[in-house]
Amino acid sequence: MKKIIIFLLFSSLQFSIFANEDLNDSHQNKELDVTSKIKELKERLDPMKRIGLNLAFQKEIYQLEEVMAKSGDGDVVGNGGGIVEMMFHSAYNNLPYLLEVCIQQENCNISKQEKEILKEMSEVIEININKSDKFAFIDEKYSGFFYEGPSNTPRVARTGFTDEFPIYVNIAQLYNMLDLVNMNYITALIVHEVGHQIGIEDHDFLHHLGLKVAAMARLDFKSHSFDIPGQSNYQLKVTQSEGHLKSDTFIYLKQRKHNFNISEAILSEFSCPKNYRDIQKINITNVRQTSSAIFLKDFISELEIEVHMECFDSLEGMSYSAKKAESFQFVFWNQENNEKLFKFAKRIPSKN
Repeated sequence: MKKIIIFLLFSSLQFSIFANEDLNDSHQNKELDVTSKIKELKERLDPMKRIGLNLAFQKEIYQLEEVMAKSGDGDVVGNGGGIVEMMFHSAYNNLPYLLEVCIQQENCNISKQEKEILKEMSEVIEININKSDKFAFIDEKYSGFFYEGPSNTPRVARTGFTDEFPIYVNIAQLYNMLDLVNMNYITALIVHEVGHQIGIEDHDFLHHLGLKVAAMARLDFKSHSFDIPGQSNYQLKVTQSEGHLKSDTFIYLKQRKHNFNISEAILSEFSCPKNYRDIQKINITNVRQTSSAIFLKDFISELEIEVHMECFDSLEGMSYSAKKAESFQFVFWNQENNEKLFKFAKRIPSKN
């Protein structure tokens, strides 16, 4: 908790230092860029209000911890071995894949502005995903902590307006409604709370955004990755529904926080025999490097991508299943600091 207080005090000092520099052109442009990305929101919390709300929330946490200490329950902790607690950790771990699908594909039916917000959420989740205290599951006897404002209904979860705070979960309430609790519900709830952590106060907006992301959880998306030899900073990642439908398959190169969508470049190069319609299902089974070279400032890696695909002719009622491999050239810009920046990928024409 000391870390949170230091963060809040630093934020307050930082805001006071820069408050008189709002007329600076670059600062103004940055603020305009941010607001242009969140047109769906009535407003984003201004820095001073955000700091004030965080300090008030911190005070509530101190009061909660004092009550718990007097009861002999010790500090607020984030562990718990019950089924609901396990579902929270599982949903949080699965969120990076769901957010990538929503950001890069059209499945989530979200706007450009909502995509930018999901990108912010993704960064917060990446920061907190390995923290043991990202959740604090609060016992029923302390449920008063979840009554916020004039409402007579306790909230299911609460957090502050910075990722320094855990997500506090009203675990007793969730167990009391266990028949209604599933991964979709918890996914939407976490998206809602992470939205608060990036500075969004609008509950209604976050509720609907959470539902859009949770809808993807119903497709049971899984993700796996392939290392690219000689490219330690890159991984070829594949996210797709359990049924391996081509329409639900997303392929991208991941480099730290950057993702390069190469789905179309790869998937468009695999096709069915002439007598069959388009591919219905496709599954990448192997990736191997066949060669690499440096040409001028480019680092070129040739990869062979092997897939298992299924085609179907609805008119004849015939199906076709086969393994197929295609070779692709991945081109990276070899920068002066030896870091390689991805440029493009293209299929290498067959020599046959």
